[in-house]
Amino acid sequence: MVALDAWYDHDGPARVTTAAELDAVLDTVAAMPGPTLVAFNAADDPASAGLLNIGLCSERGVGVVHHAGRGRGYFSLGEASNADTVLYYYMGSDTEFPPQSEIPIADVRRAAHEYLVTGARPTSSIRSQLDDRSTV
Repeated sequence: MVALDAWYDHDGPARVTTAAELDAVLDTVAAMPGPTLVAFNAADDPASAGLLNIGLCSERGVGVVHHAGRGRGYFSLGEASNADTVLYYYMGSDTEFPPQSEIPIADVRRAAHEYLVTGARPTSSIRSQLDDRSTV
């Protein structure tokens, strides 16, 4: 497992080293009102694994996954949506996602757990739902 820093409030990062600690962070973010983001990076070498953004919206049972690293960006890919944009909130700021990026919350949580174990972009848990697109 990789030690992660989880950023979701202005108090600084929460250190995550176990699956239980990751679940606690995800539960905290899921309990926040509206669609909310938490950003994860490797605690000891932030640039090594890139940045994983996990968005959770418990009211609708969906979320988003975004991984950025080495000049590439990967978004989760769900069903087509009627929305022009999908907004999740990171520490009070709007963060826009493609309209088809929302996937079931269970898949989002699996992606976060995969990142904790591998320290790399999630692939196996949501392979069919990741869309390779540039973030630029």
